[in-house]
Amino acid sequence: NERLRNSETQLLDSNKELQAFIYKASHDLKGPLVSAQSLVELARHETDPQTAAEYLSMIDVSLQKLDNILFSLHELSVVRQGTLSIVKTDAAAMIKKIISEFRGYLTYDKIRFTVEDKLQGDFYTDEILFQTILRNLVENSIKYSKPDEADSFVNIVLSGEDRRHVIRITDNGIGIPDGFHEKIFDVFVRATDSAKGSGLGLYIVKNAVVKLKGTIEVSNRAGGRGSVFTISFPLTY
Repeated sequence: NERLRNSETQLLDSNKELQAFIYKASHDLKGPLVSAQSLVELARHETDPQTAAEYLSMIDVSLQKLDNILFSLHELSVVRQGTLSIVKTDAAAMIKKIISEFRGYLTYDKIRFTVEDKLQGDFYTDEILFQTILRNLVENSIKYSKPDEADSFVNIVLSGEDRRHVIRITDNGIGIPDGFHEKIFDVFVRATDSAKGSGLGLYIVKNAVVKLKGTIEVSNRAGGRGSVFTISFPLTY
């Protein structure tokens, strides 16, 4: 019957996605590992202390890349395998706390953050998944901001629309090139060569949103450069 065919199609798609995921994860993990191993070999035979110190710094960068990928893989595992724990949440307060966690970023103080709460009624969510979604989206807005902009901003508005809770994140950063708006949620896709990180962030976000029975869309900011991420969630679960 049709339900069985749909299940078979979903299973085949999941298997293809898993195969692609394993291949890309192996490739992305191997790159910084091979780099670190090569640098260790060079440093082992280096007699100049300054050059050896430079090698150590480069090794540290490679190991940090590995750590970022492994953390993202762990985060994805939690998102996909964990069970939902829906509780009443102060969404605006949680978002403000998430924003404050990025104070260590060099561009943080050059960005104007605003959080506007227009929610009507209580907000229910799984707090771990909700934090995962917002942390990745806020971090992206900071990473791809334009700090030389006279007014660099990240605006987050929480509201109720069409019997759904809606969170809209708007920034005036470098934006997302045309043709990438759908692809950025695929596994290991980076929309720009200046991207840093594992390439898993928005894939994790999409998985978390779907698990919360929500939707997520991205568009260009009207009237200027930048991006708008719009997420909607059910009022109740």
